[in-house]
Amino acid sequence: MWLSACVFVLACACYINSLTGEFVYDDIAAITSNRVITETQSWTALWRMDYWGVDIVSNESCKSYRPLTSLSFKLNYAVGEADPVGFHLVNVLLHAIVSVLVTHLTARLCRNSTPNSHSFGCCPRLLSGVLFASHPVHVEAVSSIVGRAELLCGLFVLSSILVGGSKQGEDPSHSTDVRLIVSISLAVLAFLCKETGLITLPLLAMVDLLLAAKTPRLRYHAGRRCALLFLLTFLQLSWRTIIVQRSQLAPVFYKEAAEAVRNNPASFQADSVHRWLSFSLYHARHAWLVLCPAHLSADYSYDALPLVESLSDVRLLGALSLYLSCGALLFFAASRITSHPVVSLGSAFLFVPYVPASNALFAVGFVVAERVLYLPSIGFCMLISYAVSVLNANPAMNPVWRKSLAVLVLVPLALYCSKTWSRNTEWHSAETLWQSAVQVTPGSAKVWMNLGVAIRDRPPLNSDGNREAMLCFLKAAEIDANFEKAWYNAGVEAFKLKLVQQAKRYYRRSIAVNDRSAEAYGNLAVILHQQAELESEPEHLKEAIQLYHKAIEIKPYRSHYYSNLATAYLKTQDPAHVQTAKALFEKARLLAAT
Repeated sequence: MWLSACVFVLACACYINSLTGEFVYDDIAAITSNRVITETQSWTALWRMDYWGVDIVSNESCKSYRPLTSLSFKLNYAVGEADPVGFHLVNVLLHAIVSVLVTHLTARLCRNSTPNSHSFGCCPRLLSGVLFASHPVHVEAVSSIVGRAELLCGLFVLSSILVGGSKQGEDPSHSTDVRLIVSISLAVLAFLCKETGLITLPLLAMVDLLLAAKTPRLRYHAGRRCALLFLLTFLQLSWRTIIVQRSQLAPVFYKEAAEAVRNNPASFQADSVHRWLSFSLYHARHAWLVLCPAHLSADYSYDALPLVESLSDVRLLGALSLYLSCGALLFFAASRITSHPVVSLGSAFLFVPYVPASNALFAVGFVVAERVLYLPSIGFCMLISYAVSVLNANPAMNPVWRKSLAVLVLVPLALYCSKTWSRNTEWHSAETLWQSAVQVTPGSAKVWMNLGVAIRDRPPLNSDGNREAMLCFLKAAEIDANFEKAWYNAGVEAFKLKLVQQAKRYYRRSIAVNDRSAEAYGNLAVILHQQAELESEPEHLKEAIQLYHKAIEIKPYRSHYYSNLATAYLKTQDPAHVQTAKALFEKARLLAAT
């Protein structure tokens, strides 16, 4: 019990400073701007909406069906409304509970793993718990409120395995139906929190095979139960496919192809060899974040990780080293599958939850994401703690080496805690988050874009902030010349700074990239309209009228486009346009009323 308490307290202590954080990044779309969360009458709508409040069957949906996570947000909002403290507190407590469950799972797997297991004491379970509780790569899942999907999924995955998994030498046929039903129910809950929960039942089947299958009869009963668990996994997957009304596994993760390319450029490489080599760099970066989480970022897209264009790319040596290490680990786990269950299940936890995020089955909507390492890191912590325990239990190790081993464990733990604490402060606000990101991934246009938005929105609004934001948008456009939103936002800030000619140029660049940007047409029309009045230039007014028409064609529900167009027609002083202007004013009034 005291071990669990220590792990729980450490997890809370590492993240206590995250309680003062704001809603940042995806928190806005998933919570504060999500009417399904904020409106009291929409409780039943949770079950037909995706994570971002869009109907799951809509073409606009990203198909992230996580109703239980959304339900937890709604309960949070019902209690404390839009106060982020309550949301952060729930996340911290969930992470602390998951850390305790990691401790218990490691204890079960390490029991009787080797003849010398009695000498391990509390080392493996305590070490795995504190490693998991303090690991900096978890900050995105804990300090970012939308990371709760990872936390809840991890909670139910581990609970399902601990409740339903066989114990050392237990006959699976003696396992009560109640335990099995509860375990399967928890697996379903994990699946409803995040799609990764689909791995729960296969992992549960592995526990049965590893801990119970010691004789042919036990293996027979374990095999029967495993067949049932894999059948239920298939039914889960089929059910989700029906829910999202899709006949393939690949999710639609972005509405616009251009945005998809920016967020996972390797998946659009024409050469399949180079594409998979680029994916290998993504795998290596994920592995490095688990091993050495010194440099963390909220985004790794665009050119943050340049694509592989040649087989001579030296970065491929890192990916090769990763694959060789993984192969050696899997060989070791397979050769000691029954004598060292912690190695086998730790390896399963390390690899299986990562597969959906690896681009191996389908293209995902990101390059690297720290949040997807929450479950795989469980396996990492189990394997490290077990390796340390084996070394510590070796009777041939002299006291000096034993003390050196203790230092090698305690120093990284202290660094983990320190990094987690400082990383929490970076997630405090949008501006601190993206300022830290540009230090780690300066080649990401998305990072510069988001930093510009954060600076633009910070109070008080002044010309210095406008200028700083404009420079960030221009930096994003410099990285990606086809980033339409960057050009558009640069135009907005230039206009606020009265840099009219620059604003016109940026709006025209935005339109050149995306000729369906109604906002760019409308804003450019306003500038030309004003210039026509100040300079008595009829050509400017003529172009402004054309641009207003284009904006209305794209977004006919925007009332101010009609009123602006009506005003422009009146400025022509052409009697033939008077009735047209009146009709446009009436249209604008009706749209504004609705």
